[in-house]
Amino acid sequence: MYRENEKWLGKTIDSVLPPSSVSRVLLITAVTSATADIDAANIRRLLASQVRFEHPASGWDSSALMWQAVVETKDGRVFQLRVFREWAQLVSPDAHGFFRAG
Repeated sequence: MYRENEKWLGKTIDSVLPPSSVSRVLLITAVTSATADIDAANIRRLLASQVRFEHPASGWDSSALMWQAVVETKDGRVFQLRVFREWAQLVSPDAHGFFRAG
């Protein structure tokens, strides 16, 4: 069932969540030494990247997140972004995908 929701495999992040559609980024967890505004800017930059969704390496560990954020779009869609080391996961109610964050 989990793999069935990987509808974004091979697509770029900006084709699933265009940067211009983001209205708000709510930073929930940030395990960095940066300020919240810098972390939020880094998350926005990550979401604007051209990397493609792929299957994650076996080392994905959602219990040790570096960043966790909720992303709201102008049309009311809501996504969750979770980042662990060099991997990130974007999650919506009907799909999810992994991509390299670093």
